[in-house]
Amino acid sequence: MRRFPNAAYGLAATALLMATACSGDSTSPKNSLSPAEARAVASALFSDIARAVGSPTPSSASIAPANQSAGVPTTVSATVNGNCSGGGTIHGTFGFNSDVNTAGTGTLSGSVTVAASQCVVSTGQRAITTDGSYTYTFSASLVNNALSSNFVWKAGGTFTWTGGSCTLDYTVTVTPQGSKSLSGTICGVDVTGTIT
Repeated sequence: MRRFPNAAYGLAATALLMATACSGDSTSPKNSLSPAEARAVASALFSDIARAVGSPTPSSASIAPANQSAGVPTTVSATVNGNCSGGGTIHGTFGFNSDVNTAGTGTLSGSVTVAASQCVVSTGQRAITTDGSYTYTFSASLVNNALSSNFVWKAGGTFTWTGGSCTLDYTVTVTPQGSKSLSGTICGVDVTGTIT
């Protein structure tokens, strides 16, 4: 399976961690999550899933093409089996499609559909054990191994823990010029904004 640089998947995780600094609710009871904790959990889950998959997220930097002949589409399907960094497991599927030629021009897209079981993550203040199902999709176009369209990463799903459940519905966008933005909601909290 083709793997992109590990620093690239940090983009979305960093976006969520940066959002964590906003809108905290320190008066929430311990069996619920504050908005800041929810964002921290979403970021930790994304990091564990990206590690399990091998990081399919490109950055705005140059991306070297795989050894493929001009015009020959590449499709990769793989089973994802990994461990959460704090304990628990991640299982699912990964699909990747590319028609990027040897000159580095074409499109790529993919999806990750996984379930996490007893995945222990930090809220930033405590560790919680989560279960859930998640779907992540991504797409971009390249010219000369550089982004020629926005790279769009969409996340959706629901995680549960002893205190309740929470829905993820957000998008990370990277423009060819390198600007980054986050839009959507995490646990019902609007996380729309620019990422620096």
